Amino acid sequence: MWGGNVHKEEAGQSRRLHWRQGTSKPGAIVATAEAAVETKMEPATGVKFAKQSVTPGSDELELLGAGVREKKVVLVNVKVYAVAFYVGDRGIHKLGPWRHTSADQLKKDENFYKLLADGDFAKQLQIVLARDVTGDQFYGALEEALAPRVAAAGAGADGQAAMGQFGNVFKGKSLKKGTGIFLSFEKPDILHIGVVDDASTLQPPENTEASIASGPLIKALFDVFLGPNAVSPSLRESIADGAAEFLA
Repeated sequence: MWGGNVHKEEAGQSRRLHWRQGTSKPGAIVATAEAAVETKMEPATGVKFAKQSVTPGSDELELLGAGVREKKVVLVNVKVYAVAFYVGDRGIHKLGPWRHTSADQLKKDENFYKLLADGDFAKQLQIVLARDVTGDQFYGALEEALAPRVAAAGAGADGQAAMGQFGNVFKGKSLKKGTGIFLSFEKPDILHIGVVDDASTLQPPENTEASIASGPLIKALFDVFLGPNAVSPSLRESIADGAAEFLA
């Protein structure tokens, strides 16, 4: 399922996610907005992300940062997608050793990023496409970064099978500008994948496209975005800025 019952209180107002009634889709939910959803804009793409999110298991998450993924095409940097990183309360608590650490200091500390990438607490990546691509193009580019990391972990045939499951979610699909892709980690080593056609609604997916049990794949995925050779340096910087605010 994706969601369950989530109640957020902000400045005396609330936003509630609850089960959708009268639907045949398992795990479907609908949101009623009693107040405007608070957002943060990724500046390079103009994509807005909700400041709170939720995992399929109903873990509440806070937005730490957002950045852009660019790819060089004929000597020109093309904006492919905006990406945001969310973490649950346990993850915020685990950052206690960095309390009162400045954003500039966090940006230089690989142990900070490693804890966020490898920690066994609820977290989520949200990707919003900034251009039309095919599903094969999207996953093909991601696979280039994932494959060597999964192989380095010695995952073998199980790792290849997990990557195959991941790729099958996008195989043969057409992903339009504004499509949202939700990649959520929950214990024990489960990656939930969800897709929404219009991420501007700021709502989570109605259901999961796939749930993959693979520690090596999950570790590789978060290293792609949070590790020292991350595909979006601006995401890493924004995460440090956001964490510094939480830890002030």
